[in-house]
Amino acid sequence: MILEAQKAQIKRIMADHKGKDHPISRVDLVARVQFDEPVKDKDRVVREILGELREEGTAIVNFGSGYFIAVTESELDSAIDRAESYLISFSKDIQALKEAKSKLFGEQKNLWEVGKKNLTRIRDRFYAEELTPF
Repeated sequence: MILEAQKAQIKRIMADHKGKDHPISRVDLVARVQFDEPVKDKDRVVREILGELREEGTAIVNFGSGYFIAVTESELDSAIDRAESYLISFSKDIQALKEAKSKLFGEQKNLWEVGKKNLTRIRDRFYAEELTPF
């Protein structure tokens, strides 16, 4: 849900925050953006708008001290390195979760297959020998 009026506000606000020495905190940025209608999660909307502005070519970065528009190649390199580091970390998390799923549910599936075979064997014996359950 990208709101054009808020997007224009953020562009104007960010114009005053160029370079790593002039960041604006997320809290301050969210507080400065005005919404015409009530918004459940202003923080999320602001982050979505920042993402869209990045996709449009505005070099908005955040080094933890706040958001700013990168103005040097070094600032952009640092931002790229930081993003790649997050990507590597997320990739490791995804792989670990996939392995955990395989261990947990793969074993459960195997146990289910063993149980199913045992039930089938008991059922077959029951019908073959015409046993009564009681």
